[in-house]
Amino acid sequence: MRKLVFFLTVCITYYLAGMYHSRSLLVLAVAEILALPVLFLMSRYLGKHLTVSPQVPASFFHRGKEASFSISLLNTSRLPAGLFRLRLTVTEPEESPRHRRVWGQAPAEDKTDAPCRLKPEHCGIVKVQVVSLKVYDFFGIFGSRKKSGCELKGYVLPGENLVWPEGEILPEQQEWDHREERTGETGEEGHDYRQFREYRLGDAVRDIDWKISARMENYWIKEYEREPDGQTALLVNPRRENPFPEEEKCRDAFYEILYALFTALVRLSRGAVIYWPGKPGEGLIQTVLREEKERDFLLTCLYESEQAWREKGEKPELPQSAEFPLEWTGPVG
Repeated sequence: MRKLVFFLTVCITYYLAGMYHSRSLLVLAVAEILALPVLFLMSRYLGKHLTVSPQVPASFFHRGKEASFSISLLNTSRLPAGLFRLRLTVTEPEESPRHRRVWGQAPAEDKTDAPCRLKPEHCGIVKVQVVSLKVYDFFGIFGSRKKSGCELKGYVLPGENLVWPEGEILPEQQEWDHREERTGETGEEGHDYRQFREYRLGDAVRDIDWKISARMENYWIKEYEREPDGQTALLVNPRRENPFPEEEKCRDAFYEILYALFTALVRLSRGAVIYWPGKPGEGLIQTVLREEKERDFLLTCLYESEQAWREKGEKPELPQSAEFPLEWTGPVG
């Protein structure tokens, strides 16, 4: 549309210059014609120097609450990008992919953020894929379009106002000790050193031996013998035994109750050892739940594991429930 308007403007200016024999209008018409290749080259130049940042940290959202995230762009040219357009494909949990467009401006030789708002309705993983980036010249007539393989990932947590009823915490407990209070480099208080091993998902960061990790160029942790000390062991099994007529609601309810339970364990300083099936080939994973940030991280691990098993079309093999007095089974297939 802008190209058509500019073309009509050039034609009208040239027509008036010829009809009234006006040199000034003729000069203006020639200048407009010469500006076309300049604007075209400018759009190509800006498109070459404006890129989407590939490293974007994961965002956290809450179910049913509108929130925003930003897509970072870097302009390495000496000219500002007056207008650019991002074409996105947004995939929310239990929803079909939707296409969105985000417009913005980028200053010269600087970074900029393009904000985008979401209101996810289900718990799980949100994926935002940047399909293409199109940069326009100052008048928005010509544009340089290029594909982008950048993908952003976010996690939708249950609502923030969920509270587990007091007095209803874990009537039966299995005693496990995962205390991590250090007394020195050789071991933990009340625990004997057993071995070194590579870091696995779910291990406590404080167990990492940074000296050995620096030499091995990979994360290694110190593993200790654990003895019972009154903590709760909970096996989280996000799988579905029987089909449900409203799977999305059952799935959200499962994660909401689980989120409230984790929150109660953290706030009451009870602590817990949480077990869950990892991705295919990882086996059963465990972690110690003590802080709220560990609660959110644990939810993201469950989301990733659930999605991996659903894509594979299988259910994880878990130990007999008798080994875990507390087992939470979800409706996820």
